[in-house]
Amino acid sequence: MEQAREKVHEYRRANPNASSADILKAVSSHRDQIRQQVVNFLTPEQLTKWDSAVKNAKEFLGEKIGSIT
Repeated sequence: MEQAREKVHEYRRANPNASSADILKAVSSHRDQIRQQVVNFLTPEQLTKWDSAVKNAKEFLGEKIGSIT
């Protein structure tokens, strides 16, 4: 996760005028790589919990973003 966070910071430094949509595109392009690292690191039980937490976060963020627009 730290590597992913650093990539976002690097992207922001290189593209200071990037929109949120641009940043999301950059993050999504690395999503498969991040997922594989998580799968390799966690046990199957931990991965199930991770997936559940990610799903909940996406739902929460979806609601939060929806309330802004």
